[in-house]
Amino acid sequence: MARMTTSDQAVFGGESRIAYTGPNDTASSRRKNMSFWMSKDESKTWDAYGSIPKLLTKGHSGYSDVVALPDARVGIIYEGRLTTGKFDEEGGGFLFLSASLHWLSDGVDQRALIRHDASEAVFDGSSGVDLSGSVGDVNDMAEGSVVVSFKTAEINAAQVLFSGSDSGDADSVWSLAQTADGRFGVYARNDGTDVNVTAFDRDLVTDGLWHRMAVTVGPEGTEIYVDGQHVAHGESTGFFGDVDDLDTMHLGGVVTSGGTARFWNGSIGTLEIFDGVLTVEQAVSATQPAAMPVAAFHVDRNLTDSNAITLSDEPGGNELVENYLPQWVCNELAASWAVGATFTAPDSVTGQGRVFHSRDALSTASLMLGIWDTGDGSRIGLRYDGPVASEWDLAVPYDEYSGKKVSMIAVLGPVNSYLIINGETVHTEPTPVPEGPPVWHPANTTIGTTNTDHTLNTNLESVAIWKGIVPSTQLAQSLTLAHNITR
Repeated sequence: MARMTTSDQAVFGGESRIAYTGPNDTASSRRKNMSFWMSKDESKTWDAYGSIPKLLTKGHSGYSDVVALPDARVGIIYEGRLTTGKFDEEGGGFLFLSASLHWLSDGVDQRALIRHDASEAVFDGSSGVDLSGSVGDVNDMAEGSVVVSFKTAEINAAQVLFSGSDSGDADSVWSLAQTADGRFGVYARNDGTDVNVTAFDRDLVTDGLWHRMAVTVGPEGTEIYVDGQHVAHGESTGFFGDVDDLDTMHLGGVVTSGGTARFWNGSIGTLEIFDGVLTVEQAVSATQPAAMPVAAFHVDRNLTDSNAITLSDEPGGNELVENYLPQWVCNELAASWAVGATFTAPDSVTGQGRVFHSRDALSTASLMLGIWDTGDGSRIGLRYDGPVASEWDLAVPYDEYSGKKVSMIAVLGPVNSYLIINGETVHTEPTPVPEGPPVWHPANTTIGTTNTDHTLNTNLESVAIWKGIVPSTQLAQSLTLAHNITR
């Protein structure tokens, strides 16, 4: 149990919040189904997020603790497992989850003025959803915020994600849109005059994956956040109230005097409109969903070729390998993927020292977390070699870490990948993207290695794997913290 906010914190709406986590198996009263409850009345009741608590993990779960993280998120550490088998030694242990209040409450905690759930509907570029019944709630708003989740199936076309407009004017509209010339963001005009143009490079979101975007418009200008990152600032302050005679709203298109046009081609999840400017913390929280732990392994052994852990031999290991390792890196299951480890770095490495290694079924590709000698000096990080990219690495020189304890996480995202060592982002690299469908079919995946030539020969404390969007340094620091806690 932990106090998340107090009633004197205006940034959180002046509401007290106390969080609690624990098993919730009403059928058998056993330690199963780790869940999350929230109280806003000083622990008198626990249904602030609804009568049914948020399920974090199905199956066996035990002790847990919860803490407020500095970026308006919640850190939850708990006993449990997402693979099958006996607890702890065979596929379980301590897991760490970092999540936003927005995600934990299914959007309830942000108190949106308007909330429309499109249920991740597919829009085929020929129609949208008319929300004009709610236009009277927003047409005079001089400032506010819009949060929307979406993915696009069309990279190059001009298309509108959401709009409010004057149906009798061809050039009076406030919209979130993708342009044909490579931009994405706010495009607003009134009687043909721009009142707000604030945008970012559309390559950040035109990858066919799910994204969450928040736009805030206030006296200081317009800010745009995508997946927890601040991506654009504009001096313009134009909002719905700056479009005269705004009488219609549309999800997945725009209505003007010429009819409905520029339909969305892709999918849309939820749309939320707030009658106030979300703070930075709230905007980041609203757009950065949970980084879900897939598995955590407490190794605590000196790595040699004779004591590597082959995941396919572990209970639930085949499921873990087939369902959660990147296929290639980012697929429909996970918009991002991360693997991390805590270990003592040896004084030197000859050849390779593998902490985590996965090889393609056809032996055409491999993914390795560890240390390797390039002939020009050793490097530490993650390395991939295969048809998507030849000898691509997310790594830095090793000398600084030689002989030291290292908590290292490689985060592979839909656009950029990050290497975090001891809580600091030390390298960023564009993520290689395959042409065509995913080609990664992992076969042999190990913690450590069964290859004598690639043994790390040092103490490995823990290895963890996450799926979910993990874009920020602060979240990466919380993942590193999980390693330090779960030793």
